[in-house]
Parts: sequence; C-alpha cells; structure tokens
Amino acid sequence: MLVLGFTGITWRLVHLHVKEHTQLSHLAAKMRQVKQTLPARRGSIRDLHGELLAHDQAVYELHTDSVHLNEIHLVSRRLASLKKIPVAELRRTESDENILKAYRHHVAEVLAKPLQMPHETVLTMLDSKKPETVLCKDISDEDHDTWKHTLDHEHIVGVYLRAGTQRAYPAKDRLTHVLGDVTFSNTGNWGVEAMMDEALAGQNGEQWVERDNKGRELPLYRGKVVEPEHGKDVFLSIDMHLQDYVEGVLEQQCKIYNPKKAIVVLTDPNTGSILAMASRPHYERDAKTGMWRNLAISDPYEPGSTFKLVSLCAALDMGKVRIDTPIFCNNGHYEDPVGKFKLRDDESIGTVSVEDVLVHSSNIGIYKIARQVGQEDFLSYAWRFGFGQKTGIGLKGENAGYLNIDNWTNPTFSRMAMGYEVSVTPIQLAMAIGAIANGGVLMKPSIVNSVASPDGTSYRAVPPSPLHQVCKARTAALVKQALVRVVTHGTGKQAAIPGVTVAGKTGTSQRYNDDKHCYEEGHYNTSFVGFAPAENPKVACVVLMDDPKAGRSELYGGKVAAPIFAEIVHEALDHLSVEQIRPTHVRLADRGGDAQ
Repeated sequence: MLVLGFTGITWRLVHLHVKEHTQLSHLAAKMRQVKQTLPARRGSIRDLHGELLAHDQAVYELHTDSVHLNEIHLVSRRLASLKKIPVAELRRTESDENILKAYRHHVAEVLAKPLQMPHETVLTMLDSKKPETVLCKDISDEDHDTWKHTLDHEHIVGVYLRAGTQRAYPAKDRLTHVLGDVTFSNTGNWGVEAMMDEALAGQNGEQWVERDNKGRELPLYRGKVVEPEHGKDVFLSIDMHLQDYVEGVLEQQCKIYNPKKAIVVLTDPNTGSILAMASRPHYERDAKTGMWRNLAISDPYEPGSTFKLVSLCAALDMGKVRIDTPIFCNNGHYEDPVGKFKLRDDESIGTVSVEDVLVHSSNIGIYKIARQVGQEDFLSYAWRFGFGQKTGIGLKGENAGYLNIDNWTNPTFSRMAMGYEVSVTPIQLAMAIGAIANGGVLMKPSIVNSVASPDGTSYRAVPPSPLHQVCKARTAALVKQALVRVVTHGTGKQAAIPGVTVAGKTGTSQRYNDDKHCYEEGHYNTSFVGFAPAENPKVACVVLMDDPKAGRSELYGGKVAAPIFAEIVHEALDHLSVEQIRPTHVRLADRGGDAQ
C-alpha cells in the first residue's frame, strides 16, 4: 500500500511538472504578473525666456485588479488577518464564494467614505468583470500617503495606487487660447498642445512585474523594462511679461467699453514672431468655461479704413501716383458717373496729396486712387498682403477670411477700397502691417521659437519665414511716411507715444449682423494697426474692439483703439529696451520723389 501510494504521488508530480507544466505556468503568470505602463513625461511649454506655461505634474490614481480581488489565497490571508483567526480555520468554516464576498464588502466599506461614494456603488465597481476599474483619479502627493496608509492598515489587496501625470498650467487664465488643452489621455486637443503634440508627447515605456500571494512585487521576476522617452520642451515666441500686460489692458478696456469681442496681436515685424496674442471673451481654465476659439485667427471682420493700405501701396508701387500727386476729394460728397453710387467722407476735403488722403482717411480719395490701379491689380496686391488666405500659423481653427473676387457689383470696387465687402482676421492685418514696417516682405507668423530635447539639445523649430515681397522697399518707405503723418496730423493722434515715432492707421467699419443679414445702425468695429519706432520698427500691433459701447462721436478707431495701441506699444518698447529718442529729422523718402 505504501509503494502504491508513493507511486501515485510520483505519477501525479510527473504529470503536473511535465504534462501540465506549460498550462499551469501560464495560469500562474496570469494570476501573478501585471504589465505596467511607464508613462512618458509630456514636454513642458515655456515662453521666450523660459517661464513655465504648461507642464506635467505627478498625480496618482486608485484602481482595482480583478485578478487579485478574486484570488482566494490572497483574499483568505487578508480576511483572516482582519478577523484575527488562522487561515485554515477561515477556509474550513466559510466557502470560497462567501470569503470573496465578505472581503469585497469590507473593501467597499473602507473606501466608500474617502471616495465620497455610496457603499453599493463602490461594491459594484469591485464586482466588475473588467481587468481593472479606476476608482479615483488625480490624487495628489499629500493624499497619496493617506491612501497608502489606509490600504496597508486595512489589509486591502486588489486595490492599488498607480503613478500618473496631470497637465498643469501655472499661467492659469492667461494665454489660454494659444496654449490650448489636452485630452483625458494627455494628448494635445487644441492650441499649441495640439500643434506641437508630436514633439511634446514622448513615448511610453513598459515593464512586467510579478507579485507573491500577498500582492507584493517579486523583484527577481521583474520582466524586461522598456524605458519611456520623455517629450521635448517647446519654447514659444510669446513674451509672458507682455502677454500678461496685454491681457490686463484688455480686461480693463472691456470694463469700460463692454465690447462683444476685444483682440490684440503684438508681433515682431522683422521675424513674424508673435510676442503676445490675447482676446476677450476667452477660455477660463479654472472654471472650464468660456470661448474656445482663438479670435485673433478664427473670427474675420470687415476692417474698414485699415484696408486702405492696399490701394495706396498698389498705386505707389505701380507708379500710378506719387506720394504728392493731388487728388480731388469732392468736398466730402461724390457720385460715381458710371456706377451711379455715392460715397461720403466724415469731413469736407477738397484737393489734397495722396499722402493726405490716407492722413484724413478719405473714402472718396482712396477710391479714386484704387481706380487708377484697376480691379485685377488691386486684387493681386490684396492677395500679396495675405488677405483671403490662411497665414499658416499652425494653430487649429484659423480662418482665411474673405476676398471678393467674382461677385462684383457697381459699387463693389469702391467698397473694397475702403475696407468693406472683404473680411480679414487680426493675424492677417498684423502680418500685413509688418510687411510695411520691414521694407515690403510678408512674413509667415510663428508662435513657436525653439524645441529642446530632454538631453538639453535644442533647435529652432520655426525660423523666420519670409513668404514673398509684397512691394518694393521704397514703396513701403513711402507708405510708412504716410502712416507716420496719420499719427502726427491725422485720425490716429491718440496713438502717439512721447519720444517715439509711431506709424499707424485707424479703422472704423459698420458692424454686419450675420443673423439679420444687414448692417447694424450705431454698431461699429473700431481698430488700429501700426508699428514703432517707425525708423527702426521693433513691434507691430493690431487692436480691435468689436461693437464697443460709447457715444456715437466716440465710436472711431482713433478714439477707442488708438489709445489702447499706444498703451501696449509703449510698455512693449520699454520692456524690450528700445531706444526711445525721436530724431530731429526723419527722412523716410523724398516727398516729391519718384514712387518707382
């Protein structure tokens, strides 16, 4: 009988170790092994000077492990410890089903209060057939220690803490439209987060770990580790000092004028770099409410008189007029003999030079100049300035605006010459005025300055990208000369900055209601575009106040937007340490010289 007994035991051992070895090993590994993801750290986003704007911060999540919650040996040991009885006694007096059930009730009772969930809800999550269920996310470092103590003290197995990351934005409600946001899986959703997602994301690593019957990791059986590749850091062209100042000014002016929209774009005209870009309303990150659209690139509007730069530049560049060519402005009232439409100026102007047509912002005078250019060439120059097409800044939601090419009626040419029947975005205007400032070159706007790898190596992500020559450098100088006089003697006097030569143009257009398909009486878009110092431009700026609330006599770009421009540009020049000394004589171009 002894021989037969030992023979049977031997046969069974051979059967288990040889015939069923593969199957049992796989089953044991499945019960004990867990594949862990080693998350890659998403790269940070910083401003031009390295100030932190977005980064990953360590957080934890509490999750279940259904294999361990249903492993009778693991659960029996923990439940026996809680009842303070031997494991053998527990297994003898209770069925496996009752042991598992009792243990899950205990876990649910312990976790319900800190999770702020009903006991039944937690129990349902513990009973889930899914491999794992996340019970709580975004647990801070401080709360992590509390949770760990609770799990250890209450002999809980099958519920674990796992390290993770959460995207944090130290700038809070500043720069929200530009930075954008990430999805729940920490991938870029919009803004720079989406635009630079490939560089920021990195690559997750992984490792297999094996636990003993008490749920402790067995380091000797740790599988192959694939280290994560952390994301790269992205440095923006944004100067956070200027960004914060611009947004503060916008918030202050919105309280005064209560506009439907308020937008500012501040750029370096020589490189196309965006130094600040802000709008109201915007997305409020803390409250997770507000407007997601970046209004500076997404919402076109009829620019009004700021678009007169196209007609003037085209006529000078083609040699149709000179800067001192006399233009009769019909004393403020004009009826076209062919088209039978009427034009009106706000002031009675007789015969003035081409330059003074811009200085006084004469609708009649600019139409007469545009008429010498001709329809085809006028549209060509508007296209050269970047209107009717996306700038290519790279952010989601950019709008190309509208350039009326085919649907022309008798008054269309006159309307377009003074900034109607055409729609532009503030970013397009910023690049257009930048082309005048830098000598006639249209630059591609850039929001990203450089990218740095985790090892410290960096490269220029988007070098300055000149698109094409809009006009001759001499033509740009002549237009610049006229823009300076707009500020010193014309409609833009409130854009003046003491000690600085400012060039710019006011814009006022009646607001079009898309829902009612008509212009709203008494409602206007007021804007100002310009740059400084005129002799060596360092910053260009666009200010738009959409439907500001004020008296009718105050609803002009020169009275609403120009002072905002002056305040922002003055701060920008101070911050950039630009020498603010007005020369005794600035000779931008010979007033009587050949426009060619």
